[in-house]
This record gives sequence, structure tokens and C-alpha cells, in this order.
Amino acid sequence: MQWSRGVFNWAKIDNCKFGMEKFQLLDASKKLIPNPLNPRRRIPQPQQTLTLGKQHIPLKETAQFLGVLVDNKLNWKVQCAATLAKGQDWLIQFRGLACASHGINTKYIWQLYLSIAVPHMLYTTGIFLTPQQNIGKRAKNSHNKQAAINKLASIQRRAAIMITGAMKTMAMDILEVMENLLPFHLLVNKHHHCAAICLATLPNSHPLHKPVANAAESRQISQTINTVCFNTRWKPGITTEVITRTDKAIETIQNDNPDVKVFKGGSGMDGKIGATAILYRNGRLKTKLQHQLGP
Repeated sequence: MQWSRGVFNWAKIDNCKFGMEKFQLLDASKKLIPNPLNPRRRIPQPQQTLTLGKQHIPLKETAQFLGVLVDNKLNWKVQCAATLAKGQDWLIQFRGLACASHGINTKYIWQLYLSIAVPHMLYTTGIFLTPQQNIGKRAKNSHNKQAAINKLASIQRRAAIMITGAMKTMAMDILEVMENLLPFHLLVNKHHHCAAICLATLPNSHPLHKPVANAAESRQISQTINTVCFNTRWKPGITTEVITRTDKAIETIQNDNPDVKVFKGGSGMDGKIGATAILYRNGRLKTKLQHQLGP
């Protein structure tokens, strides 16, 4: 920066001025050296400050750039804590609006949560929260990231209880169904998916188009989907037959021998609702599912 063709010389020629007092220095090296007092242990490498001209730039453990807190260990714990704090702050403000005596309707709290709190919490989550997938291998920082998602999911649970007025012991999956909320780990994946689509649809003139194309080609995550068009007279090649008589339905099933058969049904009895599904393959029972809802 200080050489003859450096940034300072360019700024002087073009009558520009840098805010040197805003410069931040972050050393993200993970190199360890032997401890002089205990050779069996290793300590982080000593870090030095930086001096540019007359400006002394101190070394920091955390630097903020475009609203993202980057720490020198790159474990994103500070950013996760800041994200959790933002969600809690918004939740406190929503609680003041949802006062039972003179507050607003709960449906507006639901809209405020999805339109304000969620975007603020999920800002730049593509950097420090990876998609939650069961790939059979445990990532290096998967425990820390799963803990961060669980803490953020607690914000959504408190918001759902506030909206529904339910008891604190209510199961989270029931609250999410009642308020049409995605489970938080799926909400994070949805946010990442939207960001990936935005990057994949960038025009060729965009500076990020080439890096994104190279990354997609190296990881083979891109797929070309051909456009399928049908006219208004198109009909599917599937025949639907509804049999009202029980004996006729049994006879049809016995005479029909496809490779796969799926039976499903549901009924209500004694204040409870039950549903079941059965899969047959080549005439053999492969699997069955059943579930009951009720007190």
C-alpha cells in the first residue's frame, strides 16, 4: 500500500482519502507453536499489530464487515451469538405489541415474525450455518452449528407460543403445524436454497457469475431441466377407476397383479383419528405405516 504505485499514491493523485481509523486487523491463523513453559503443550502463534504511515492499527479478535462478525478462529461463535441476540430483541418488541389487553391481533404477530425477525436472524447464515443433511459423515464443526440452530429454533418456539397463546409445555411440532411454520432447520435450508438460486441465475456480466459457474462445475451440483409444454387437450396416461362395491373392489385387486400395490385409509372412532398405509411389492408385504391422533 505504501510503495510508489500503491493505494496511497493512487489516492493522492485522484484526490481521495481513506478512513484509516476504520481499518481493522484480524489474524485468522491457526498455527500453534510449542509452549516455552511446557513443551508438551502448544499455544497460538504470537500476533503482531500493523502500522500504515502514521496510523497504528491494533490487532482484534473479532472484526465486523458488512454486518458479519468474523473471529480469528473462524468458528463463528460470535456471529451466532449476535444472531441469537437479534432474534431475542425482536421477540421482546413483539411481546410488547401482543399485549392481551390492548395489543394487536396475533395474525399480525405471525406476519411480523416471518417478515422481520426471520430475515434478520437468517442474514448471512449461508456463511456460518451449513445445510442440515444426513450424509452419513459428521462434519468437523457440525456439533457447534447444530447447537446454534437449536438455539435459534428456541426463538421460533417462543414466537409460536406467543402467537397461539399455548402452554409452554406444548410440543413444538404441533405449534408449527398450527401456525404453518417450517421447522427451523428446514427454514435455514430454504434460505440457503433461495440464495443458491440467486447465485445460479446471475447474468454473464455479473462479477460473481464465473466463480459460481466454476464452483458448480467442480462440485457437479448444476442440472439442466428441459422445458415441458402441453396443450390444453393433453390428458395423462393414467386411468382412474372408482369402485363403490366392496366385493367388486376385492375381486379387482385379486385379478390385478402389478409390481407395486399401495393401500391407504383413515377413520375416526372414540374421538380419535387414525391413518395407515401399506406397501406390497410383487405380492409381498414390504412396509406399513400407521399413526393415531387423539387425547
